Amino acid sequence: MTPPRVTFAPGPSPTQKTLQPLRFAVLATDRLDEAAVGNLLENQPGFRNQPLNRLAHADVLVVVAPALTGVVLRRIRTITEGRSIPVAAVLDHVGDADLLAGVEAGLRGVLWRKQTNAARLATLLLSVSSGESDLPTVMQSRLLQELADLQRSVLAPRGITASGLEAREVQVLALMADGLGTSEIAERITYSERTVKNIISGLLTRWNLRNRTQAVAYALRSGIL
Repeated sequence: MTPPRVTFAPGPSPTQKTLQPLRFAVLATDRLDEAAVGNLLENQPGFRNQPLNRLAHADVLVVVAPALTGVVLRRIRTITEGRSIPVAAVLDHVGDADLLAGVEAGLRGVLWRKQTNAARLATLLLSVSSGESDLPTVMQSRLLQELADLQRSVLAPRGITASGLEAREVQVLALMADGLGTSEIAERITYSERTVKNIISGLLTRWNLRNRTQAVAYALRSGIL
C-alpha cells in the first residue's frame, strides 16, 4: 500500500531571523514526500536543502513518515551516528516506537501531516534548530508515562531517582538544604560521617562545584529538591 503523500495548505512564510540560511536535510519513507518537503522549504526565504550525504552541514533533519516506528528510529540513528542534530518529524500518527528512544535520537518537534502547511513546517524547523521542543499533547502525555514507567521499573529498584542521582544523594542534599551539618546528617540517615562526606564530595565533583551551598543551590535550580 502506497503511503499518503505530504500535502500542504497555503500559508504565509515565517520571518527567518538569522542572516545565515537554515540548512535542512530530509529523510522520508517515500521519495515523493522527500521531494515535496524539499521543494516546499527551498521556496521559503532563509532555508537551504542539504542532501542526506551532506548531513554534517545541516542544522535540522526533517523526517517524513506515516508513523514513528522502530524502523524509522533505526534509520535516524544510522544516518546521524556520531552527530547531534535536532529532528523535526511530519507524521500521520504517533506509532509504536519508544518516545524516550526518539528523544534520545534527537526528536524535538512533530507536526501531524493533516495539519501541516508551509508556515507551520518552517516555524517548527526554526524552533527545533534554536533548541526548543514542540511535541503534540498526546506525545507529551505518552512521554511522561514512559518516564514514570522507567522510574518505577528500572530506576527505583536500583535506588536511582529520575534526576540520575541515587536516593541517598537526594536525601543528603535535602538535609543540607535544611541546614544540617555532616554529623547531624549522618545521625539522621544512620550513615557514617565518612560516608556522608564521600557523598557530598562526589556531588561537588560531578557538578564541578566548590562547596555545599552551591550544591544546594544547584539542586534547587534543577528541580532536584
